[in-house]
Amino acid sequence: MKTYNRAASLLGVLLLSGALAACGNESDSASQTQPADTAATDTDNANKDAAGGESSAIEEPATAEPDKAADADKEEGSDAGKSAETSGEDKGGAQAEGDSEKKADDFAAKQKQADASKQGDKGAGADRSKSDKIQVVGGSAEEASAKLAEGYGYSLYVPEGFEFDADSNTLSSKDDAQLYAVIQPLEEGYAIASLRKQGEKELKTYGETSEVKGGDLPELLNFSQLALKAEQDGTTYEYMLWETVDKGYILRIHVPEQSASADPEALLYAALSTIGD
Repeated sequence: MKTYNRAASLLGVLLLSGALAACGNESDSASQTQPADTAATDTDNANKDAAGGESSAIEEPATAEPDKAADADKEEGSDAGKSAETSGEDKGGAQAEGDSEKKADDFAAKQKQADASKQGDKGAGADRSKSDKIQVVGGSAEEASAKLAEGYGYSLYVPEGFEFDADSNTLSSKDDAQLYAVIQPLEEGYAIASLRKQGEKELKTYGETSEVKGGDLPELLNFSQLALKAEQDGTTYEYMLWETVDKGYILRIHVPEQSASADPEALLYAALSTIGD
């Protein structure tokens, strides 16, 4: 009887131990295994976290840079516009100056090269002194030293600061090439009416033409029977008839806008008044 009881007790202990061991294994298995829904949720959260991390690592579109670029383009465009405007002004100024010089050249070109066969040979005025004092009106001095210059068929006295080119019949200032006179000897039989029409035709290119008479004439040329002028941009264009005892001369006088001193213009008129055969 005692042997049976001991065996039964040992068996009970063994069974209890086995049961406890089985319960422990099930508990570990349960703790290691999650429901499918929970795992899926965790997976989704993990994916979202990963996606969020990637998004934060990506820079936003560079909106500011294009704006800066646009501003830079505008500034460049503005600068280019200003540059073009300035260039246009410079060009405009240069064009105006070029036009003025071209008109002066056109006015001078009215007289062709000297023609000795019509004008006569050089040597006219051989009986005149090689140098002299000439009368000046309207300048700072009443007279000026001048040297005789011989043209084809005529001669004149040229004061200091001026030069005479016989081949083009041109008297001009050394300091200002735009202050000059072109002398055209006329053939016999000229008519003042025809010369007036010719002068008006030439001068209308430069502006309204008017006839100069009496006290408005340069004092040393006040014997002229025909004097026309036109003005444009401060420049005076004059077409005058100068007559000696035997010949007539057309004087095309170009006077640019002058400074406060009237000496150069006065000297030009003084020299022209000495034209002689």
